Amino acid sequence: MPKKVIFSSFVSIAIAVTLVLSITAQAEQKDTENKINKNIQTSPKSSLMNPIKYKGCVADGILSEYGKDMSNQVDVIKRSECSYLHRALETWAHPPDFEKARKIMAAIDRDDMIYGMFLAEAINPKAKLRYPDERRSFKFKEMCKKGSKGTWGENTCKADLGSEEYRKYLKYITEQAIDMGIQSFLFGQIYFQERDLDDPIAPQIVSEMRKYAAAQGKEIVIGAQTNDITDEKYLRVFDYIEGGVGQNAEGKIEDKECSSKWGWCWALLWNDKYAKHANDVVLHLDWSGFKNDDMSIYAQMDKETRQKTLRGLYDYFTGKDMGFLMPYLAVVNSEINGCYGPKKDFYSPGSMYKCNDEAVMTQVLEKGERDEAKFVGQSVPSAMIAGERYSVSLIMKNTGTTTWKKDNLYRLGEEGEAVSPVWGGRADFLVEDAIKPGEEKMFSFDVTAPKEPGTYNFRWRMLQEFGGWFGESSISIPVTVHGQEAKSVL
Repeated sequence: MPKKVIFSSFVSIAIAVTLVLSITAQAEQKDTENKINKNIQTSPKSSLMNPIKYKGCVADGILSEYGKDMSNQVDVIKRSECSYLHRALETWAHPPDFEKARKIMAAIDRDDMIYGMFLAEAINPKAKLRYPDERRSFKFKEMCKKGSKGTWGENTCKADLGSEEYRKYLKYITEQAIDMGIQSFLFGQIYFQERDLDDPIAPQIVSEMRKYAAAQGKEIVIGAQTNDITDEKYLRVFDYIEGGVGQNAEGKIEDKECSSKWGWCWALLWNDKYAKHANDVVLHLDWSGFKNDDMSIYAQMDKETRQKTLRGLYDYFTGKDMGFLMPYLAVVNSEINGCYGPKKDFYSPGSMYKCNDEAVMTQVLEKGERDEAKFVGQSVPSAMIAGERYSVSLIMKNTGTTTWKKDNLYRLGEEGEAVSPVWGGRADFLVEDAIKPGEEKMFSFDVTAPKEPGTYNFRWRMLQEFGGWFGESSISIPVTVHGQEAKSVL
């Protein structure tokens, strides 16, 4: 066989193989996009966690009208730097009022806000709530653990995850909450709610919550107050574990596994004994209504010490990649000689109240601005003809705490373009784009294949002009560029 024919055959085979690889790669990328569109999460860590950890605020019961003076409380939240309101919707001894919560969310009117719901360990056996699924009222008395009557005062008991009626109640209220836009759920003192930690019930409930959210196209995170539980398998059921810091009158914390002030092990969750077994840790100034809890101690500090405490705790815990939440609305003991908010047993930082801590909280949370991105998928031909135009697409997920907008100079950039742009260098947002934390952006644009045949890497990454590159790069794809003679094949 003549050499020219042999050479031509090898070229044809090589082009055919390249074409098959290109089709296979594109099929795999298309499958990735289809999974994304079906809300199948590809990341083991939710993008909601960064805003929660770095721009989170305790706003205990604000959607349940705790603390009174709601007009001013709403205004304080509206002008805050908070991106997450912890325990905003309460269930402590009372079923949530979803209609009321919706109205307050509408008044807050913050599209960037993540709201949290507290699934309290306290049940009121005399509470009333209609259960539409079975056309009856819930039987709250059946939700109580045996022997727990009066645990937190008159008409209270410990919630029992082993109770079928309580599980129905949880299913109903969490689904209602997911439907209205609640994205973070916290089980209060889960060790009280479980019957037997060796045979736990929470994992199944958490699984059902996640399935419901996924079916509705919603992203949620689920946490628990786990105290001194160290079972890693159990702790990793939750996206985060949550607890107080246990600081003293100077704002200092103990370097121990448990706080020394209660006489029993009240776990300090940032300690490696607990933190190393958990997916994430979120901390705040805890409250109980007693004079020596975190919030009551904090409210008795002078203003300078309060400011120093907030800055110190935020820097310390976020430096350990843990969350620290600013106290925007929380219970304090009414008998202490300290500052308070709309009433003596409730703290608020609002400038119209005694504490007036708004400014320092704003300054601290402004440091929580974080640009982060996760590569999700792409559709890129792995074989091209020199000089021809091709359509490509890449999907990036905002896993930071900022919102991506064209006006703020956020763009998708070609890595390595500063040395020698191959694919055009940049891909822009649309003018109307506002990609919030947790949302995805598909960049669809055309590229021109290089004029010279060869193999070129295709890899992109998010950036803010004059602010730098950030987040994950796209998976680098080697693109084989053929000469014009291969055009008829490709």
